[in-house]
Amino acid sequence: MNMTKSFTVTILKPDEPNANGRIYPRETVEKIVEQSREDKNRFLGTVGMPAGTTLDLTGVSHTVNNLRINEHGDLVGEVMVLDTPTGAVLSKMLDDCQVDFRMAGTGTVDENGVVSNYRAISINAVLDGA
Repeated sequence: MNMTKSFTVTILKPDEPNANGRIYPRETVEKIVEQSREDKNRFLGTVGMPAGTTLDLTGVSHTVNNLRINEHGDLVGEVMVLDTPTGAVLSKMLDDCQVDFRMAGTGTVDENGVVSNYRAISINAVLDGA
C-alpha cells in the first residue's frame, strides 16, 4: 500500500460550538496554527480519539500538515493517509463512511464552553462529527 490518499479537511469552525458544545475562539485557533508551525507544521492522528494526553504511535493512521485558517475562516489542514495497518483501516473508512477530523488536546473550558490555553496533541479521524 502507498500513501495515496491526500486531501484537505475542515477541522473546526472558530467561534461556533462543535459537536461537544465547545467553542474555540479565533484567537485560540490562531495559536493552534502557530503551534503547528513550531511543531514543523505536522500533527499525527489516529482512528478515534486518544484516551489520554499522549498518542500511541502504534495506532497512527495519518498526518495532518499545512494547518491554516482558510478564506471562510475555518481551520483546515492537509491529511495524508499513512502506509500503516491503521492507515489501511482509515482508507477503507474514507471509502465507506462519513469521516470527520477533530483535534485532541489540553486546555481550559469555561462555563460557556469557550476553550482557552489550548495545546493540540493530535488531529484524529472520527465518524459523523463525534
